[in-house]
Amino acid sequence: MIARRIISLQNRDEDATATVRFQTVFNQGLKYIASNCSPMAFHHHLEQDADIIVDARDDLTQTIAGT
Repeated sequence: MIARRIISLQNRDEDATATVRFQTVFNQGLKYIASNCSPMAFHHHLEQDADIIVDARDDLTQTIAGT
């Protein structure tokens, strides 16, 4: 499920931007798990919030004339 959303980001954004976003989520996930929190809880929160994050990003996106 998360992988599909990441692929969707890569198709709509530049690959570098999607990679940076994925790396940020991954690094924060490692910090969360390293602090003795449940990996499944982290996964659940990602699933829950992925649509909200993508919608917020879409609201911030602006089309540049000539592209």
